[in-house]
Amino acid sequence: MKAKLIETSDKELVLQVTVTLESGMLKTEESIQDSLNQAGCLATEIALSRFDTNGEPIMVNGLRYTTKGQIEKIYQTPYGEVKLPRHVYQGSRGGKTYCPLDRDARTIVYSTPKFAKSVSSKYASASSRTVHDDLKGNHGRYISRTHIKDIADAVGGIALDKEEKWSQAPPVSFGRVETIGFGLDGTCMFMSEDGWRQAMVGTIAYFDSEGERLNTIYLSAAPEYGKSRFLKKFEDEVASRFEIRGNRGRSQRQLEISFETYGSRNTGFLSCL
Repeated sequence: MKAKLIETSDKELVLQVTVTLESGMLKTEESIQDSLNQAGCLATEIALSRFDTNGEPIMVNGLRYTTKGQIEKIYQTPYGEVKLPRHVYQGSRGGKTYCPLDRDARTIVYSTPKFAKSVSSKYASASSRTVHDDLKGNHGRYISRTHIKDIADAVGGIALDKEEKWSQAPPVSFGRVETIGFGLDGTCMFMSEDGWRQAMVGTIAYFDSEGERLNTIYLSAAPEYGKSRFLKKFEDEVASRFEIRGNRGRSQRQLEISFETYGSRNTGFLSCL
């Protein structure tokens, strides 16, 4: 074992790491990475265990759950796999089990939040094979392509679920904006199970008095039959972004509105302006 726990407290861990110095620099760097990954696994195992219970009964949605004992589970982390026994609960009537550690540590498909974030961000701009090769070659992490897709799907599902509740701070000072440009475009895509569907994208761009672009907001939606879901999303973004709904009765500074689309005449969302 190249990493050892020396001391622990409520807020700190002290680890000892041993690194083997090889004859070549590349091999030495790989040895350093391997040792640090082992240290990361040890620290993550201890950190995860802090989210487990002591085995006492708990209440879940008004029902009393008792532990089935500590059941070992393998968690994926940025540093490697961590095997950790944790309490798993079940109600007196049986049914679905419940793990407080998974909920409180915010694990996703048995992956730590940091690892899930890393995998999903890589998968957003590359294929599963590319992500697999990158993790294996550059991070010393092996994970199957299927698991990569499962993690990315889970993270995407969470983002979609939270999308309507999240709001972003204004990207630029509204006082500097002289022109607002809206853009829409889309294409037809053939889905293996659903047939032809439309994929839409849109932009909301801010420009100053000199015509310099200050910022652009990009929106999109999964392929759907028609465009209603995307257009509703786009209209809501326009209305909330410029606080149109709350300010219709106020006197507002005049702005130039520019709209551009390719092959689409869906301009109904502009009515909210």
